[in-house]
Amino acid sequence: LAPDELMMSSVTLLRPFKSPETLVEAAAILKQRGVKARLFMAGDGDMLPDLKALGERLNASDRIEWLGFCRDPRSLIQASDAFLLASVGEAGGFVLSEAMGCGTPIIGSRSGVISEIVVEGKTGLLATPKNAASFADAIEKFARDEPLRKAMRVNSRERMLSGFTTDIN
Repeated sequence: LAPDELMMSSVTLLRPFKSPETLVEAAAILKQRGVKARLFMAGDGDMLPDLKALGERLNASDRIEWLGFCRDPRSLIQASDAFLLASVGEAGGFVLSEAMGCGTPIIGSRSGVISEIVVEGKTGLLATPKNAASFADAIEKFARDEPLRKAMRVNSRERMLSGFTTDIN
């Protein structure tokens, strides 16, 4: 990872409703646009071989690190500039509160609980579900705006502490 490269992570099951192919396609679009960004994908599932092949076909395999199952992804999420979640039917989204607890902004689908947890422009950015170009647009905006990234880090942690802890009455 180069010092000026945006580090993105996703921790997810590699299943169709999680739409991981959208993130692979977005990584390819970012590469075409010259945005320095790398995606670290933690997770396993039936789609893994096809996702790797898609990355190869789109000439994006040098922008994606496949980490496999990750028992404790906290250090990965903490090290990331952005946490990505492309699900199209996320009902719980526990990983979203984990990301916010790490102070990591979220770029996710405008779908299900993701759009209820992410405060657009404050704790993260929302993209059109299953639309790689929309994800690439959000990631590029995020990558090119350092003050926004810094503010979102603080806001993400504050949102988690104020709305997603067991200490809340």
